Amino acid sequence: MSNMETKEKDYYPIIQRTFVELFESKGLRAYFEITADKKFSNKLKSKISDYRHIIFYFLKDVAPDITGYIEKDGFTDFVIIEIKNEQIKLDHVYQARKYADLFEAKFAFLVYKK
Repeated sequence: MSNMETKEKDYYPIIQRTFVELFESKGLRAYFEITADKKFSNKLKSKISDYRHIIFYFLKDVAPDITGYIEKDGFTDFVIIEIKNEQIKLDHVYQARKYADLFEAKFAFLVYKK
């Protein structure tokens, strides 16, 4: 399969694993799941305060490609990863920022596969 034929979603598993390994190499517990299909596991939802569950109302139509969290010393921080298989545009930056704001994510990554 050539690079042009490779779909964005084909990169999700390898990028998911890479980010888990990256954060774990820094001594953090990391959990990430592919959420581009707008499905969030109970494990992920359990890390969101009850008063913030309204964010799932906004995520019914669109969602981050990969959503997860990192933990250390009893603290949990969200991480958002948005992946693009095309040249990055300003709208992509705002899309990643929007997801980061919804989750109050400590980290948001916009990954471009050239």
